[in-house]
Amino acid sequence: LGLEHEDKSSKDSSPNTDTSWKMNRVSCRASFLPQSNTDLHLESSVVSGLADHASSDPLSDRTDEEYQQGWVKDVGKLELDTKRKVEKKGGMGYIDMKWALYGIPASGALELFLPHEDISTTLITPGDIISSDILVADYFQSLVLCEVNEKRTKQECNLETDVTYQIGGVTSNSVHRLKENGVAQYLKKPLCVHVGIPSSAKVSFDSKLAYKKGRQSEMTMDGNDGNDGAASLFGLLLSIHVTGKVTREDGACSISHVVWENVIPRQQQEEEQQQESDDVTATE
Repeated sequence: LGLEHEDKSSKDSSPNTDTSWKMNRVSCRASFLPQSNTDLHLESSVVSGLADHASSDPLSDRTDEEYQQGWVKDVGKLELDTKRKVEKKGGMGYIDMKWALYGIPASGALELFLPHEDISTTLITPGDIISSDILVADYFQSLVLCEVNEKRTKQECNLETDVTYQIGGVTSNSVHRLKENGVAQYLKKPLCVHVGIPSSAKVSFDSKLAYKKGRQSEMTMDGNDGNDGAASLFGLLLSIHVTGKVTREDGACSISHVVWENVIPRQQQEEEQQQESDDVTATE
């Protein structure tokens, strides 16, 4: 993302040009509506932690009991009141909705699986990931979470201080709000936090999410998930737990956007480039 890190775009050699540059791929999951691609909806990355019986109607009131069952898909009070008013007029053409995942301490942990989305399936197989000590920091450079842009009380949840983030089971001790110019703000309040990746955190391979996506039978031992040769579900497991004194009345914690930067280690880049060069030579 380049928000606080030096530019680590990967430089590679090409058989057809002297030098070429490749930017690291940035991935995102969001909960706001509308969305045309359900695979990019934030809920698609949830492994566990959502309330089981929460209503799917965004305009219905959520109960305290639902919040005690897990994180809840909800809408802020001002947004909800506004939507209800325009719905009485037929919607007035508004199709957007600030839907997000909300939680309080009693909601427990919300677990998200964030896949690495810029890696050749020939480089790492599920067996390699399970059996070896592959570090998250070798494949993911930046992780940013954003909350809903809404006006609430001064005692509302603070994503920087009221939430504990674990990556691969290791707690991140480096969490800070992004206050740089150009980063999302609302009423002069920064909306996003940067979550540092612990140096000891290990990557994960998520078969549960593959099953949820209906692609369990398509997984093969070479790591291919059957999606046009895209990378298998190899990535990081993010656990989000509200640990501060947060209440619904003052403002529950909300997660609306998760953004991460995919990195390919230099050694694997060189191996991939060598393979491409060998392939070109073999065809000549």
